[in-house]
Amino acid sequence: MRGDVALQHRWLGATLAVVLMWQLRAQAVDWLTLHLVFTVLLTLVFKAPLALISNVLINIAMVLIGRNEWMLLGANILVTGIVPAAIIGTVWRLVDRRLPDNLMVFLLSAAFSALHWQRWEEG
Repeated sequence: MRGDVALQHRWLGATLAVVLMWQLRAQAVDWLTLHLVFTVLLTLVFKAPLALISNVLINIAMVLIGRNEWMLLGANILVTGIVPAAIIGTVWRLVDRRLPDNLMVFLLSAAFSALHWQRWEEG
């Protein structure tokens, strides 16, 4: 990343865009907050390490502007960053090993597994 200026610009721009969207507390529908969607998107585009760094920076920004409590910073990073990145990373590896190498296959399998997980979590 050190020598790739274009990657740095894309990554910082995406991080700033997610900060702005989280500040708005945007929701697509009542049951789907976009916090997890943006974390998954960052993980798919920039891979897990950069996505987790972005998530930490975003959560710190939310604390600094007063949207989140600083005592919940660790829990927020765990819930909005580490868990979604670990899940999508696992799904990514499973799909890559077991299914044909096709973007649509990955997107559909990741979407259906995320939908199943969301429904299971709701009870």
